[in-house]
Amino acid sequence: MRQPLFIMKLTQTFWAEPSLRNPHNDEFGRFAGGWLSEEQHAMSWALSCLKFNEFYHKTELHTDRYGEDWLINKLNLPYSNVVRSLDNFHYPPTLWALPKINTYSLQNEPFIHADGDVYIWKRLSSKLWQGDFFVQNVEFETTRDKMKIYEGAATKIQQTLKNCPMIITQALNRFAKTGRFEAYNMGIFGASDISFLKYYCNYVFNFISSNENLELEGKDMNFIEQFFFYGLCLQHRKITRTVFDPENAVSDKSYSSVTKFHVTPIFNKYIHLLANSKRNVILSGQVPMRLKYEFPKIYNHIVKHYKSHRSYPIDGQKINHLQVEECFKWTIKILTKVNSVTPHLTYKTIKSRVEKLYRSNENLITNQFLYDIFKIETVIYKSKDQPAEARSTKKGILDLLYRGSIKEILNQKFIFDNDNAEFVFRHFEIPSFPLNEADKYLDNDKLGNVERLPKLQVGILSIDPDNRINFTELTGINVALAYFEESPLDPSTLVMKLKELSVRESSFEQGLQERAIEFIFNFSLYFNYLKLYK
Repeated sequence: MRQPLFIMKLTQTFWAEPSLRNPHNDEFGRFAGGWLSEEQHAMSWALSCLKFNEFYHKTELHTDRYGEDWLINKLNLPYSNVVRSLDNFHYPPTLWALPKINTYSLQNEPFIHADGDVYIWKRLSSKLWQGDFFVQNVEFETTRDKMKIYEGAATKIQQTLKNCPMIITQALNRFAKTGRFEAYNMGIFGASDISFLKYYCNYVFNFISSNENLELEGKDMNFIEQFFFYGLCLQHRKITRTVFDPENAVSDKSYSSVTKFHVTPIFNKYIHLLANSKRNVILSGQVPMRLKYEFPKIYNHIVKHYKSHRSYPIDGQKINHLQVEECFKWTIKILTKVNSVTPHLTYKTIKSRVEKLYRSNENLITNQFLYDIFKIETVIYKSKDQPAEARSTKKGILDLLYRGSIKEILNQKFIFDNDNAEFVFRHFEIPSFPLNEADKYLDNDKLGNVERLPKLQVGILSIDPDNRINFTELTGINVALAYFEESPLDPSTLVMKLKELSVRESSFEQGLQERAIEFIFNFSLYFNYLKLYK
């Protein structure tokens, strides 16, 4: 591959049909781009466009009439050039990968293509051009994986077609021998061998047009785009560089390495919210948060466009002591049964009575149940006792991630955020439930049926990003959160405490300081368990 000596063109592709016409409940259909809402979809395109604009000044969007109206006229995204190459793209919307391949086919010089859910904080390495192409990584699935997207598509094609392409047969034979089916992840894609790229594009479109009886679905699109390119490159011995190491595409921990928003940009410079990560409330919530922090003007413009937007999931309302009885009504009912209600109902008096009963040796099971209910209602009480924005602001955390040095972060003290979460000992199996349905889940009938846990659980009770009351059991290294409840702590001190306790998890032994920082930002940025101590 000849390394390009000129300013590299960055291309992106948006075809409106899947977002508008595919079923919203089809996880492979790309309705709203696979996001939870069109607004999140819009913010993802904005963040992706603006971040690539910082490092590649020649950005080109391939789209259709709707896409130009949405991304350019309404959202005001600053692409250098817009090409309406998809106005007459007459394919079923389930075939959502084909517009990207169409964009590839129109290029006549070396270029980069990035999906609209990829964001960068650093220009890609020039070493990636020391080959014919580069991709994000090799991805694979194995015989042990329950979901087999690639092997499933290959088997369907082989069983349906009389003349199955040789590269598919060869791949299935390799899978039978090695237990591994490989392809490329092309979330980011660079091409210099334009002649071979056009051969690949023609190959794909000829395959589609020659096999109209083949019923392809959204879940087959990764195979069509990414396996065919992998298979043809392998067959023709093309040199393809990768940005990252190989990843299992369908395991429970798939692509955790490229979704680490909580250490971006201090350690991580590349994010790809692929597949179901766009429907993960914690991860998808990072997109508007980062857009607001880095590009407030565009963020505010999109918020204004989508008037239904709420910056924070919980609408808090300040409560006074007259409302305490309503907030703790189930705790009070149990206290009444054991004749322990005080005449002056405040949060402090209720808390004092519950803790006194919990420490006593009488009515053990009843008092443990009372403790569990009280803790749940305490979290609800706290969620209403402060403005929602105060509970959810992350600016100070983001300032550290973007502007702080490693030394500053290691010396920054954090403390457990008692306003947003509760350390608890859990005795009963009370399930997670929506905050606005607390009464339904805490009624007498349901409470009478909850089971006592076989052993005590230690964890955190909080309102999660899905706006649900949720218990998270603390295991392994996460137990270290208890240190922050006692007193403010910085990552450097956390490292020393872990060494004193002889914690020897492999993930901590390899880059202990970095892992400690990751621990801090995980529980302060993703969750509301830790906050800055000032």
